Amino acid sequence: MSVAICHIVVSVFLYADDILLIAPSVSALQTLLHVCEEELRLLDMQLNIQKSVCIRFGARFRVPCKSLALLLEVLLTGTVSCMYLGVYFVSGRIFKCCFDHAKSQFFSGHLMLYSVR
Repeated sequence: MSVAICHIVVSVFLYADDILLIAPSVSALQTLLHVCEEELRLLDMQLNIQKSVCIRFGARFRVPCKSLALLLEVLLTGTVSCMYLGVYFVSGRIFKCCFDHAKSQFFSGHLMLYSVR
């Protein structure tokens, strides 16, 4: 009797016009980025280069990432933090998120709404 083990790998998260690509290595991310760009091209769409960044997690998070080349000959640069759907991701040895910005926006909106005049 043999047992089949099924592994599911999720590398692309989509919400409206926001895309998050996740890969285990820079070369795998480069491949995933080219596939994503090609699919967008077929839909007559393209990436917004000004909003696109690369962030690194894991033991080598301090090692600068080589710039990722887009099909348009533009390079994506690395960063130490980025935002996706209102949540900030912070580069580090382990994956971590920072909710401070979302909390401050919530409390400032709450104070503005319920302040006594």
